[in-house]
Amino acid sequence: MEKMKRNKKLVGAWVIFITTIILFVAGVEFYHYFRMEYVSSYQCRILINEDLANLESKLENPSLFVRLEKEENTDQDAKFYERTKYGELPRIVGYGRQVFDVYSSRFEAPRSLKKVFVAVPVENTEPESFASFARALGNVKVTFIFPHYLEKLEEIARIAVQNGHEFFLQIPTQSSIPADKKNVISPFLANANPEDMLEKLRYLMASAKHMIGMANTTPTLLTKSQKDMSIIGNELAARGLALLDLEKSNEMLSRLSRESGLIYHNVGYKFSAADASQIRDGDSVVIPFEQITDFIKGLAKDFVVAPISVSIKRFSMLPYRKCVAIFLIKDGKVLVGQRADISDAWQLPQGGIEDEENIVEAARRELFEEVNAKTVQVLGSTSHTYRYVFPESFQRKFVKNGKEVKYAGQELSFVVFNFLGDEGELNVAKENREFSSWKWTTIEELLQTVVDFKRQVYEKAVRELKQLKVFL
Repeated sequence: MEKMKRNKKLVGAWVIFITTIILFVAGVEFYHYFRMEYVSSYQCRILINEDLANLESKLENPSLFVRLEKEENTDQDAKFYERTKYGELPRIVGYGRQVFDVYSSRFEAPRSLKKVFVAVPVENTEPESFASFARALGNVKVTFIFPHYLEKLEEIARIAVQNGHEFFLQIPTQSSIPADKKNVISPFLANANPEDMLEKLRYLMASAKHMIGMANTTPTLLTKSQKDMSIIGNELAARGLALLDLEKSNEMLSRLSRESGLIYHNVGYKFSAADASQIRDGDSVVIPFEQITDFIKGLAKDFVVAPISVSIKRFSMLPYRKCVAIFLIKDGKVLVGQRADISDAWQLPQGGIEDEENIVEAARRELFEEVNAKTVQVLGSTSHTYRYVFPESFQRKFVKNGKEVKYAGQELSFVVFNFLGDEGELNVAKENREFSSWKWTTIEELLQTVVDFKRQVYEKAVRELKQLKVFL
């Protein structure tokens, strides 16, 4: 009996000992898991942009950029932002303009007044003086451009938005950094490592919520590089942000806007208060921070100052054109056409839906008009419609009921056909041709080569059609 009691005590002691060891090891691993993730994220920031790391080191609560995805987000802006290791970033919307439209200035003015669209770069300020300045502007609303190194940037940005203004964040390049900060601010450099560039851009975007885009303020090699600006432009476009260029018109950036869906606007005019009398209706101008009140006083009485976004959004108030796009399938591949107006861009046949047509009828008609295909069998269609916005520089008029109409973008339905005819039936050499050539390709290749501003809707349509088992 005594021996049995000793054995039970021994077993109990071993259980307690082993449990203690397990809990100790688990606790150490748990601590290291969270600590190492914090250290890794923090070191990454130092390596990529030391000045951002310095700003963040002043924060007492490191949880701003550590494992935020497990926290309950009760912020009213949660549906527009996602929590990441960089901080809070605008959600990826896939070449839309969600954040741009939500947080751009709510500007209203009589149509009879002429408008001048004003951007105001801010080199240095602090919350109290900026709040006084914003109050002094009264009902005048402008676009501010803030450098990310401003002390208390988030507070200043919040004051701007609360007073009805909007803001862009300045892209830090070598020529835009003040001499007294060149040792602490890491600029964007041309031909930098693409991964580092993307990392740095995301840290910058997380510097302050409610910005509507990034702004280039000085001449730089960066904005002459197709490779570098494609990285920046595609990331901004995917998150619904704009690119504002304060330098001379840049054809490469205009082309990037057409091809990627990036919201791009060039200002190019730098005025002083003394130039107010030279302003014309519809001008976009850059006015120094310290001269904006004198500039406003010098404007003619039939002018009103408006934020830059108003010039950009005049197109976004237009309706969406109802369209149908067609997956024409043969032997597991889909027919695509190379756009006649954009080099190296491919897409599905598509076109507008007439008032009296359903989507299948419209799809048959468009398929014949664009690629001459008529020997087809319908396999299915999407139950949802998918919208995309035309890039600002890709605005054209469509003819509807004999009248020219402008649209903000297109609302697509998708129909799938099986091609039963001979390939000799196919022909893209049509009057007012949409395509310069055609080919059969896989769905995966289509999603990689489709023009950028349509990629998101194609991906969503393919997912839906696969769920419906229209695609194998």
